[in-house]
Amino acid sequence: MIKENLGFLIEEREDMDQSLLKQASEEFDRIRESLDEEIKAREEGEEEIVNYIRDVTQNCQERILQEKREREKMEESLLTLLEETCKRLISSSIK
Repeated sequence: MIKENLGFLIEEREDMDQSLLKQASEEFDRIRESLDEEIKAREEGEEEIVNYIRDVTQNCQERILQEKREREKMEESLLTLLEETCKRLISSSIK
């Protein structure tokens, strides 16, 4: 009887051990999956930020270039106007 009870208790303990190991393994798998999802989300977030910064930088560079071209056109127009004004002044003073 004692041997039977002892055998039963040993089997019960082994079953409990297996059950606990299975539960722990499943929980670690869930934790691992959760961590993988968080890492993926962070990487995607970082990629979005990098793309946003790249777009903003490119837009700024394009605006700067456009402003520079417009300024150069304006300077050219002003120089042309100044040159014409000087010619008129010289021409009017000669007469």
